[in-house]
Amino acid sequence: VEYKSEDAGFFREYIASAPDQVIAVRYTCSQPEKYTLVVRMTRETNVESSYLGEDTILLKGYGHEKGIHFVGAVKAVVEGGSVMAEHWRCREGATLHIAGADAVTFYITAATSYRSADYEKECLSQHDKAVKKGYEAIKADHILDYQRLFYRFSIDIWGEEDKNFAGLDTIERLGRLRKGAQDAGFF
Repeated sequence: VEYKSEDAGFFREYIASAPDQVIAVRYTCSQPEKYTLVVRMTRETNVESSYLGEDTILLKGYGHEKGIHFVGAVKAVVEGGSVMAEHWRCREGATLHIAGADAVTFYITAATSYRSADYEKECLSQHDKAVKKGYEAIKADHILDYQRLFYRFSIDIWGEEDKNFAGLDTIERLGRLRKGAQDAGFF
């Protein structure tokens, strides 16, 4: 996502990385000290929020008491500016206040009791690994993982005669089709 506001270019990049089991979100700006925001994780019921230091919030809960339990963690790594954890005394729960940052990277991990008895430890372990690895390395591994899957298949629907029409614009190709010409590559 890219946009401009008050002569500043704002950039947001989102990655859901299977290799690192993390969602990484990177906010940057063309000018310093432009990011001031509040971050929190919420849920209506069966949840409690807490902190790990001044830059990480946890959300723990369950769908049903005897059902699956979960934990999620969000860490904000700021460049310039500040980050402060504050627990609001109302339903909103644990909150991170980010002020005057040049850039912010969020690392989001989660785990459930469905796959692990110690799901909180698993969540925090993945979280620590991702933060230590860093955004650029996570992004590079994510791209490699994606490309490995994406490029394993291709299809060519052009017949030899259709390749001659690839340079024609849409109007010309439609005109040819109306006159009865074949153009399998158009569809």
